[in-house]
This record gives sequence, C-alpha cells and structure tokens, in this order.
Amino acid sequence: MEVSEQRMADQRRTVVIRGLLSKSWLEEFRTQIAETFKETNENTEEERTQIIDDNRESRSLENPQTAETQN
Repeated sequence: MEVSEQRMADQRRTVVIRGLLSKSWLEEFRTQIAETFKETNENTEEERTQIIDDNRESRSLENPQTAETQN
C-alpha cells in the first residue's frame, strides 16, 4: 500500500491535535524510531564501505597501474 508523504503528515497532525496518543507513548515511539534510524544508518555506512573496497579491489585486478594511482 502506497501512502503519500502529505497523507502521512495530515494523519500525524490529526493524531497530535486530537491527543489520541499519550505523551509517554509518543516519547517511547520516538526513542524506538531514533534507534532504528541509527542502526539503519550504521548498516548503510558499512555497506558503502564494503562497496568502495570491492570496487578498489576489482580495479586493481583489472588494471594494477590505475589502481595504484587512485589509492
């Protein structure tokens, strides 16, 4: 199911204005989301590093002279 960014913003605003969620639940939810994004960003950085290392290795195998000048 696709939901537009605008639709999500509208739903969030409605929930906040009507006070449908307790402040303690919202704080817990924010903490969980922050931890999830932190883990995702760490994993993404590790993946980028691995891709860069793989590219360097493949260049050195294809053309050793070029790889030496790029490192």
